[in-house]
Amino acid sequence: MKVVGIVPSPSAILIAFLDSTGTAIVCPFCDEWSLSAADRLDDYVALRARLVEKLEQWKPDTVCITAFEPFALTKGRAQASWFKTAEVRGVVAEAARSIVAATELRSKRTIKTSMEGKNVDACVKDDTLWQRLTGSLPKKYRESALLALSRIDEG
Repeated sequence: MKVVGIVPSPSAILIAFLDSTGTAIVCPFCDEWSLSAADRLDDYVALRARLVEKLEQWKPDTVCITAFEPFALTKGRAQASWFKTAEVRGVVAEAARSIVAATELRSKRTIKTSMEGKNVDACVKDDTLWQRLTGSLPKKYRESALLALSRIDEG
């Protein structure tokens, strides 16, 4: 199974591509794609084009994107960063869906269920968990890789 995990933020996306089609789970690609604060609309166009190109190249079975967590709204007033992240999430989701029919917004609860009750933060910090991957994965990309890994574990 080939799965791409994407974590959007106001200023960038973290992306990890995991491939479990062989005997091991490998991460042939992980990267951070930054957005400028100056010209976001042009950056959205470039981000979409770049993502579409990569997805056409990789041909993943599923693309998993971090979902907005509604409980964040209970923590106080809405912040501009939430809306910027939502814009990025929308661009990424549309680009992924245009190439890959199986595009999911994965919540922390869904990941916790897939990872046998272990929460996202614990999984990201658990060095033993990441030994499942063949090769090295920089810690910076663990959350995006966890989206993909949790989907792989579901089968």
